Amino acid sequence: MSLYVFVDYQHAGKPSRRKVRDRGAWGDLNGDGEREYLELEAYWTGLLALKLMQGCYVRNIPSILLSDGWYGNRARRAATYTKDRSLYFALHFNAGGGGYGSCFFDYRSGPRNGPRLADLIAQNLTVHLPELDKCKAIKATPSDWTKNAYSTIKACPGKMIGICLEPAFIDNPAHAPIFSDEGLDRITVGVMSAIEQFGD
Repeated sequence: MSLYVFVDYQHAGKPSRRKVRDRGAWGDLNGDGEREYLELEAYWTGLLALKLMQGCYVRNIPSILLSDGWYGNRARRAATYTKDRSLYFALHFNAGGGGYGSCFFDYRSGPRNGPRLADLIAQNLTVHLPELDKCKAIKATPSDWTKNAYSTIKACPGKMIGICLEPAFIDNPAHAPIFSDEGLDRITVGVMSAIEQFGD
């Protein structure tokens, strides 16, 4: 497979005094009412980033981890590493109690690129994450409720296909089993299966 995969561990490494402590959303995963680091979005996206990197390594897919700088600068920096077609995953978990998983793609992406990859991921995560009501491929734009997801991938240039991946809700008790080593393994299997299908 000639694809490069860039894994962006988001909610970490923002270069400002106000945002350097940003760790994303929180969910009371153990139900004790206390806010703990192990229940923060950035803890789980960091672990998922490593799992996805391992998934790429065992499949001999070139992969690079990003974790510092403003989101747009990360994508532009990644584009300097290769002129070949590449995939860029901005990792997040959702909050607000929803029951679905999300794979956001850039509204400007051609139908055989972002929409196709997002759909393949959504299909595979639906299989591997039965805790979800469903998993959706969603077009992200700068002008509606998807604008936050759009901001994470809008700077992906040229041959880079950006996906903002939000596979579960950290504050939905029904999704709590996903926030475990075994749950992250299931996400990884789903995403890697989609990447392989996309590359065929």
